[in-house]
Amino acid sequence: MKKILQCFLLCFAVATLPVLGTEGTVGEVGPVFGPEVPQAVQREIAQYGFRIINKTYSSFFSLYDANYHAGIPQFITTDCVLYLSHVAVSASIRALELGYMSPTLHGFLRRFWALGKQAHEQEIPDNQKAAWKAILARIYVACKLLGDDLPLPAILEDQAHQIGEELRLIRDAQGPDTSPLLGYPVDYVQFKPRGHYTISEEFTRYFQAVKWLSLPFRLLDHDEALQAILLTRALIADEELRAQWSSLDALVSFIAGPPDDLDFSSLGPLV
Repeated sequence: MKKILQCFLLCFAVATLPVLGTEGTVGEVGPVFGPEVPQAVQREIAQYGFRIINKTYSSFFSLYDANYHAGIPQFITTDCVLYLSHVAVSASIRALELGYMSPTLHGFLRRFWALGKQAHEQEIPDNQKAAWKAILARIYVACKLLGDDLPLPAILEDQAHQIGEELRLIRDAQGPDTSPLLGYPVDYVQFKPRGHYTISEEFTRYFQAVKWLSLPFRLLDHDEALQAILLTRALIADEELRAQWSSLDALVSFIAGPPDDLDFSSLGPLV
């Protein structure tokens, strides 16, 4: 990351630095060479304005760093600055996801898991028990995708096959199928990691867990609407959960933009 920023600042400085004359006035930009630039190269640059050199560099930074120390003028184009900005932002997002968002999400799910089990064990109507059981199944799948060694609880033992199939479909990421757990069609290709999520198993786990959690509750379905309501009520009632959710939501909104569907902040006033 330090190298990226050094390169970015170096390019920006070279692109914007004025050339001073001998008396401190701004003069015309002309070729200025260090002692390491061969005379033949200097003559060609003076004659044609450029010189193509067949040489391989391991990175953008290596090229600009070598030119800087050799006294070779830098020609900085906008695409280079934009590329370096993209690299810096991507590196920041990767560090944020693994360093904060993934562990925070895991802690959030674990707390929700404990609260869900407590709620399921209480004396509540059967439809709410069923709703909490479905919620726990969703959370369990997300935890397993994150690499959690959470054992399958007794209340989900009758869904062990569906959960196993769901995890297999997500990890295979082959194509459309009916979700064994959710009961509606899902295009599992969306779970195929891409970009920096292919770098490591940890990134892949985070990517697939977030994708799984983004699958919607169908509010026109009575059972799923009840699940969404119970989740929202739990968030409202638990300050720690709400703080974790707000932190994650703020970061995701900053990176990807605000959500375009109903979420906790939308449903909260309704329940």
